[in-house]
Amino acid sequence: MSLEQAVATIKEQEQVNLLKEGDYEAFHQLYKIYAPTVMARLRRLVLDAEDAAEIHQELFLEVWQQRSLLPTDIPFKAILLHRTKLRAYKYYRDAARIKEIHERLLTLSTAEYESLDEHIIYKETNASLLKAIAQLPEQRRKVFIRIKMDGQS
Repeated sequence: MSLEQAVATIKEQEQVNLLKEGDYEAFHQLYKIYAPTVMARLRRLVLDAEDAAEIHQELFLEVWQQRSLLPTDIPFKAILLHRTKLRAYKYYRDAARIKEIHERLLTLSTAEYESLDEHIIYKETNASLLKAIAQLPEQRRKVFIRIKMDGQS
């Protein structure tokens, strides 16, 4: 490790320690350094630009909210890139779950639509039949109802 790298590592550790104490300026400095790298990684992992931007925001919000839990023995960049990868996995897991739910709903709604369609056809047919029966002469109507509808001889 060169002297420059050692100095950069020490400065980064100081920034992380300040961040852990709640120093917003330290967070902002770390954000300025690592936000482009995290976004580049997200854009390779998540194809949708809007979703990648949302995950990017959520990731840094999570870092801020969980700042007191940040390990000091692991480089901050490694922490961010690992969390980026985990967030991308979660994104695809959630997308698969949403797709599965959507397919189930589509199947159920199609079945319900077909059932409703059959019910409507039955009602229309029944209404037409009752209308035709009502137009029969009274004696024929009585005979038809007894034989066909009541099952009598």
